[in-house]
Amino acid sequence: MKRRIAALLLWLAAGPALAGAPPLAEADVIEFMNGFDAAERTGDVAAISAALAPDCRVEMRATAEGHEHVTAMSHDEYLTDLDDYYGSLHDVAGYEYRSEPARATIAPGGETARATRRVTESFSLDGERHTFHVDETATLERRDGRLVITALATRSRPD
Repeated sequence: MKRRIAALLLWLAAGPALAGAPPLAEADVIEFMNGFDAAERTGDVAAISAALAPDCRVEMRATAEGHEHVTAMSHDEYLTDLDDYYGSLHDVAGYEYRSEPARATIAPGGETARATRRVTESFSLDGERHTFHVDETATLERRDGRLVITALATRSRPD
């Protein structure tokens, strides 16, 4: 009986390796997030869509005038929102996008990872300069041999 429990614990700990998939590596997650950042920087909604799992859930939190607003969206709702957002950038002047390097944490067992980063977006509208800081947290896993984001949470606040 003790051998069965020990074998089961070993199997659970080895998880992805025993299933044929290597555990996630921090370097792979960072490389993936760099590609996601490039897609966001250029407004490439097709590339953003490819990075998201079809069942990805997105939660956006925004603080404005002392109040926090929370919006939960599905994959498709988020892509529609992005299309609208990138389209609206034609109405602003001096749009700037800056991002800090992503940081990755691999979960025990190597099946999932969490990546965090900060994005800062600035633009002028009606003669007024606006700057927003957005903290992103992405949960990633490997599906069908490739990394995808299964959950994306953002928290934005004005400067």
